[in-house]
Amino acid sequence: MPRTGLVVSLALVAALARATAAQDFNVDVGLPGSQPPATYAAAGQAGVWNSTLSAHTPPFTPGPTPSDDMLVDIHGNPTGVGFHQFGGMDLYTVVDPSVSGDDAALLNDYLATHSPSLATCPYLNGLENGTYEVLTYAWMPNNPATLQKVNFDGHPGQTFIGGAWTGGHVEGITYSRDIITVTTGHIGWHIGIPSGGATHPGAAFAGFQIRKIDSAWNDLGQGLAGVGGTPQLSGSGTLLPGDPVAIDLTNARKNAVAYFVIGAGSVNLPFYGGTLVPHFEAPLGLFVVLTTDGVGELHLASTWPGGLPPGFSMVFQSWIDDPGGPFGFTASNALEAVTP
Repeated sequence: MPRTGLVVSLALVAALARATAAQDFNVDVGLPGSQPPATYAAAGQAGVWNSTLSAHTPPFTPGPTPSDDMLVDIHGNPTGVGFHQFGGMDLYTVVDPSVSGDDAALLNDYLATHSPSLATCPYLNGLENGTYEVLTYAWMPNNPATLQKVNFDGHPGQTFIGGAWTGGHVEGITYSRDIITVTTGHIGWHIGIPSGGATHPGAAFAGFQIRKIDSAWNDLGQGLAGVGGTPQLSGSGTLLPGDPVAIDLTNARKNAVAYFVIGAGSVNLPFYGGTLVPHFEAPLGLFVVLTTDGVGELHLASTWPGGLPPGFSMVFQSWIDDPGGPFGFTASNALEAVTP
């Protein structure tokens, strides 16, 4: 069916708690026993840190290998998730006086590649399918101006890491942040020397953090029937950078004007014979889409720096111009999305 859609960009602020997602891992690449303590969050979340030498594992393979290091999650629970890498050859332990404590435990030991054509290629296998946030630590101690490039299999583009230590982790200086959709239980990515970069000191890979970030979607109640039936909203995505939300409207009247109402937080109120509609505590916007064949679509992307805060609640509903409705319009169900 043909669709008409609207792309909307929102900048939002909230501060709510988040329940820990499943399949969350912290991994330090370095000497055994040198990893940070479980109280250390780096740029992500605190929890048990796996320690791995991440030895070069030939031949190149994106799937599980007998030499995979089996990871524990941030709670210390064994999992079926394995990790290995191909390409990084030299493990270094240094002392950079600008970093100390737990930051030094993560950053001062690292795996390096010195070949412009052979990156350090980490592979994770056995993951649940879904959407993940991956933080890659690739800062070069004692040579912070050295740039490293990071790119992921199946995802266009690359990011660069490097710069003077500022007293804490900063995206683009000590780590990169990527949103990756997993469909085959696997993530593969590469940390290497940028074009024109120096083979010495090369490119550093100090570790990574990964967390599953699927949003919770809640249906808040049935809509009002009209000419096309009872309009229905469905949603997908997380509203995190790189993974915007798509709201799909079906069963609306053909060639109707559909008003998408968006709010932050909601209290459900009875409406027309028991149907629920949201009372928007913090209305964010009203967007108009023209339906074709009773179908419409709205896309939302967060422009807030770093994405929406964890636990942020958004509510969506569509009101549709429809002479067959009780008052010349109909209403869809209301949806709530809670960011991970």
